[in-house]
Amino acid sequence: MNHFTCTPADRAAAAMHEAGHAVAAVLLGGTITEVTLDPDGGGLTGFTGVSTGAVPEVAYAGPYAEARHRAGRLPTLGQIQDDLRNCDLDRAALIASGSPWPRGIEGAVEFLLPHIARVALALNTSGRLDHDQVAAALGFPAGDRPVVVASLCGSVGTLECHLPRRVSPLPPVRMR
Repeated sequence: MNHFTCTPADRAAAAMHEAGHAVAAVLLGGTITEVTLDPDGGGLTGFTGVSTGAVPEVAYAGPYAEARHRAGRLPTLGQIQDDLRNCDLDRAALIASGSPWPRGIEGAVEFLLPHIARVALALNTSGRLDHDQVAAALGFPAGDRPVVVASLCGSVGTLECHLPRRVSPLPPVRMR
């Protein structure tokens, strides 16, 4: 998308996309290094501390949240694929993981949609968020590092967050 054709609706959809990545990363034990939204409608989410096995869930959460926002209802697989076609980093992360369709995260995104929308609104307003701002939009107290006991895919109805624990540092990941 070029900056001459970015509409407010496109910007809102991009904010939902990046917020989907950010919320999934935080709730899977990660730390956000940056979430940005460009004036031309692009965006970027960087994070650390998410296990390699959970990176596909984070990668897929962004395009799914965007497709969900654009559709206004549960998106079709074709709508999700359309969003993934425009997301080189997400598509590459999914292919490299060997898990190109971690569709189990869809239920978690649906469950967390109001929280994702709150993060997207904050991002759309400011253009940039850090970990503490994402955590605040999710309602976590300042400085808390929530850790999810089980994968979002496996326990949407019983999501448990706990106070900080040490997570061995993983290399930073950037999703677009």
